[in-house]
Amino acid sequence: MDDEKMRELCTKISSEKDSERLMQLVEELMKLLAAEQNAVQKNESTVKASRNTAA
Repeated sequence: MDDEKMRELCTKISSEKDSERLMQLVEELMKLLAAEQNAVQKNESTVKASRNTAA
């Protein structure tokens, strides 16, 4: 994940006053987090599969 992008979003979220813009930023952050979670789960599946093959 792009840590710099996440930091930037969190900074913007923490200071945003406009509720519509705040929701846009939160949704963007949620998409980044979901993508990261998917990548982690995919990696875990790959590791488990390689362990099963090696065993």
